[in-house]
Parts: sequence; C-alpha cells; structure tokens
Amino acid sequence: MKKALPLLLMLFLFASCNKNNPIPIWHTYINSSGYDVVLKRKGDPDITLKNGEKKEVAIYKYGAHDIVPAVATTRTFEFKGNAATPGIFHIISYEYRVEYAVEGTAGRADITIHDEFGKAQTFKNVSLPVRYQFKDFCKCTAYVSATRVSGAGYLTATLFRKGSLFNQAVSQDDRPATVVSYE
Repeated sequence: MKKALPLLLMLFLFASCNKNNPIPIWHTYINSSGYDVVLKRKGDPDITLKNGEKKEVAIYKYGAHDIVPAVATTRTFEFKGNAATPGIFHIISYEYRVEYAVEGTAGRADITIHDEFGKAQTFKNVSLPVRYQFKDFCKCTAYVSATRVSGAGYLTATLFRKGSLFNQAVSQDDRPATVVSYE
C-alpha cells in the first residue's frame, strides 16, 4: 500500500490537469520602469500595471509577455529576474543598453571602445566631454579606454549598463582610464 499511494497521488494530479482546468503558475510583477505598462500575450487577458505597482498574476501558459508602455517612448523595456527569488520579475526601462562617457580636465583624448557588435573602435584626438550610446549591444564585453593626448589633466571613463552606472575609472599620470564589463 505504501508504494501504491505515491502512484495514486501522481495519477490523480495528471487526471486533474487538462486543457479545461490547467494549474496556474504564480508570478509577481513589480513595475519599476517609470511608466504605466500593459503586459500582453496572445490568448491571455492584458495585465495593466501602474508605475510602482506590484501585482501577483496566475499564468496558465508558458511564454513571454510583451511589455507595452501606456505612452509613446523610445525607451527599452524588459523583465529583470533574480535566481534567488524565482517567480518575481521587475519591469525596468532604459534609454541605452550600453553607454560610455569620457570627461575630465584634459581637453582631448584618444578613445577606444567596443561597439554594439563587440568590435574595437578607436577615435583619435577627441574633444571632451563625449558620449557613445548603443540601444542594442551584443552579449559581449563592453570596453572603454581613454588616454590623454598631451599636456596635463585627468580623464574619467564611465560605463553605464541599462541606464545605471556600472563602473568608472580615473586616469593616473600618463596611464589610461579603462573600464571593462563582461556580460
């Protein structure tokens, strides 16, 4: 009888799961995007979330929702999850996936960056401050390095990922300011 009980329980669970009576998966969505949004997926009712709102939702089918902002914007929206808290998803938005900034008291710099395809690009004798912005970026290394062209002054190289400061470096003496991020 002890061996048959788990088998009977599993048979009951499979018998109760059918297309007419699916078992829901519960997700928690937290809208941290700065915008009111609607989550859309074909065959499911729309889920409306105000900015800052947290909502628990029963999901009956696998597949991703599309995030549609309530107002027209050029920002990118995506879900951000965490393996430590499965089933909880933050909705975030940002203007650029990767952004490099170079500034400082040095008037000019030679700058090397990795572009949206992961290829190195070098710009010589660039007037400061300067920014390089990418809406799309490969799943590769983000890199910015700035070297003072001549004279005195310092340089600061800054890397932003998805609108948040990732890291920055300040040049020392004649050494370049270099920031690297591996994705």
